[in-house]
Amino acid sequence: MLHPAGLRALHHAGRHRTGGASHQRRSGGTGPVSIAITFVTAKGERVEAHGEPGVPLLEVAQAAGMPLEGTCEGQMACSTCHVIVASDWFDRLPEASEEEEDMLDLAAGVQRTSRLSCQIDLTEEMDGLEVRIPSESHDMSGF
Repeated sequence: MLHPAGLRALHHAGRHRTGGASHQRRSGGTGPVSIAITFVTAKGERVEAHGEPGVPLLEVAQAAGMPLEGTCEGQMACSTCHVIVASDWFDRLPEASEEEEDMLDLAAGVQRTSRLSCQIDLTEEMDGLEVRIPSESHDMSGF
């Protein structure tokens, strides 16, 4: 069953920015802000998706069809939602917790700008965020 936040992410996943202001609002200029996120697949394909503030990046990625499992459902007990944040965005995100860093130590293909997408809740300041989907992931929940 989808969490209500997941429904918001799903609602926005197929919309594309049409120009104008950086942040889109629903019809009539009212309602929640739509934050544009660009996912870059392992094959280099760029996929733009949208989510609302407070929605975990993992939910937006899954709604956009990205191959991120999120096996532990955001409990930091696996690393199947590992993403690589574009270097120009990495320092603008909230810092990873010690628990997240410990789980990233077990992730496949980890890089300096790696994060768990379940631990990044969207904010308006993240409009334009770009993340790369690694070519492989390992479920470390049974480690």
